[in-house]
Amino acid sequence: MQLLDSTLHTINFYELIQQGRTMCVNVTHLHNDLYNLKYLYSLLGIKFDYLVAISGRFNIHHPHLKTFYPEIITLSDNNLSWLSQIQKTHEITYSPYHLSKKLRCQQLWQDGKEIGFWYQPLDNHWKSFINFENTTYLFNKHFGKEGVEWLKSLNYSELEHLFDPISDVETNKEPLAGNFKFMDLVQVFLWYKLVPNKDLEKLF
Repeated sequence: MQLLDSTLHTINFYELIQQGRTMCVNVTHLHNDLYNLKYLYSLLGIKFDYLVAISGRFNIHHPHLKTFYPEIITLSDNNLSWLSQIQKTHEITYSPYHLSKKLRCQQLWQDGKEIGFWYQPLDNHWKSFINFENTTYLFNKHFGKEGVEWLKSLNYSELEHLFDPISDVETNKEPLAGNFKFMDLVQVFLWYKLVPNKDLEKLF
C-alpha cells in the first residue's frame, strides 16, 4: 500500500508498521481531530511506539499537525487505499470517500498485524450516545451538573446536528451562559467513545 509522507514522497505503509506498535488515525478535520491526537500523543511511548495521522482529504495536515505534535508521522492517502482496507476488513458499508470525511477512528498495529480498531458510530449517533455507559460521567467531568441538565433538554435533531457539525461558525458560542465554549462541547460529542479509550488503555 503506497501512501505519501510529509515531503509528498511515496512510502510503503506496510513497511512502516512492521516493527513495534503503531497507532493510526484518520484525519477528517484539521481542528476537531486535535482533540483525539492530544489524547493519543499522551500515550505515545507508553502504549505504542509511533503515532500516524493519515488523511484522504488533503495534504495541508502535514505542517499543521507537526506544529502541535512534532513526533507525529503524517501520511496522505490520496487514493484512499488505507481507508479501502479498513472498509473491507471491518465490513463498513460506507464508501472510502465517505469515510475520508466522516470516519473518526483509532487503529492499532503490532509488528505488522492489526490488534485493535475502534471508531465512532457513522450513523444513529443519538441512540449510540444515549446508550453509552459513560455519557453522564463525561458530562459531569467536563461540564458539571448544569451540563448534564442541558444535555437532557436536547431533542433528537439537536443532538444529531452536534455529532456532525458542518462548520466552525459557532466555535466560540457558549450555550450555557458562558460556562464552557461550544467547541469544548462538540469535542465530547465527536469523540465520546475514543477519548478516553479504556480498551486501549487496558492493553499492555
